[in-house]
Amino acid sequence: MKSDTIIITEKDLIRLKNIIKNKSESEIENLEVELDRAKVVDCDQIPHGVVTMNSKVEYMDLTDNSTKIVTLVFPEEANTAEGKLSILAPVGSALIGLKEDQVITWQVPSGKVKKFKILKVHYQPEEKGDWHL
Repeated sequence: MKSDTIIITEKDLIRLKNIIKNKSESEIENLEVELDRAKVVDCDQIPHGVVTMNSKVEYMDLTDNSTKIVTLVFPEEANTAEGKLSILAPVGSALIGLKEDQVITWQVPSGKVKKFKILKVHYQPEEKGDWHL
């Protein structure tokens, strides 16, 4: 479900498009919608506080006021015990491209509609010059 504009790096977009071309429609439907509406920028032009791939982000589920800190990763790196959330997970698809204080309304697989708010981006690889991630 739509919120304000999201921002994604050209590098993340290319890598995500390569991943989704090998997935079923049900696995990638929400991510495709997000990528289609994203503003694409060069890696060195991504603003501070925007969730990119490999960012460590703190967000709040406004439906129950719970907070979580996760690192948004590619599917092969996902590990819930380590707080590594796959971009293909419903919440992962919701978080990509959002900026601090931005809220998104999102339908989760159970059919419920939730609202998520980005509280803080604790780490963004582009901001730190970690171009290898």
